[in-house]
Order: sequence, then C-alpha cells, then structure tokens
Amino acid sequence: MIQKTVTGNKTKALISLAQKCKTLNQLKQIHAHLLKTFLSGNPLAIGPLLSVAAVSKIPSFFSYARLIFKHSSHRNAFMYNTMIR
Repeated sequence: MIQKTVTGNKTKALISLAQKCKTLNQLKQIHAHLLKTFLSGNPLAIGPLLSVAAVSKIPSFFSYARLIFKHSSHRNAFMYNTMIR
C-alpha cells in the first residue's frame, strides 16, 4: 500500500513536470529519471509521459513519443490510444 502511494506521488510529480516541458532535452531528462527509478516498466508511469509527448505541438516530441512506445515492454490500451490520437 505504501509503495503504491509513493509510486503514485512520483508519477503525479513527473506528469506535472512533463506538461511544463518546453524542449526535448527536458522531456528526455524526465524519461531518464523514470528509467533510473525503475518506473519505466510501469505503464501507469510511462503512459502519461507518452501522452504529453504525443499530443505536443512540437514535432520532435511526437518522434520521441514513438520511440518511447516502441521500446515499452508493457503497453496498455491507454498507450495504444494515445499513439492513435
């Protein structure tokens, strides 16, 4: 239970940061943090990052979203729908 709360809080903080990204390097730093903290295997953590990247008006963000999706080992319906949008 405590682990879920900690993971949930980290995920919310990372989503908030991802939404404020102005450059691809900033988005990559958040993704790197997910990789280092082992949250990258958690679709609930990586999905929102993917969503922010995919719906951005910055073309390089969408290209990066495709890479995130391609290398995600645990894809869920949310991630597929995000990429279809």
